[in-house]
Amino acid sequence: MKLKFLIVQLLFCAYSFSQNAENALPIEGKVGIGTDSATCKLDVRGQTRIEGQVLIDGDLVVLDSVVFQSKIHAQDLLFVEGDAEFSQDLNVKLDCTVIRIPLPRTL
Repeated sequence: MKLKFLIVQLLFCAYSFSQNAENALPIEGKVGIGTDSATCKLDVRGQTRIEGQVLIDGDLVVLDSVVFQSKIHAQDLLFVEGDAEFSQDLNVKLDCTVIRIPLPRTL
């Protein structure tokens, strides 16, 4: 009887602990989601969804490509280095400076 009571108490404690546990991340080091070998402070591999505002205090570097399904809003400077393609209308409400426009290719 005492053994059953002890087992029930242990199970209850384990359940209570798992319900109250919070995610704890190391203060230093690297954290990986979807990878066992993180290469930077936060390394996320795979599709990611972020809902809400994302604040980036520094440069945003995209190594492959980026697709905007709605709008791009630049409060100060929108700088594009290299090729840029706009498949629909491009509206500019203030000054626009084009540094180089390549000539169309002839067939």
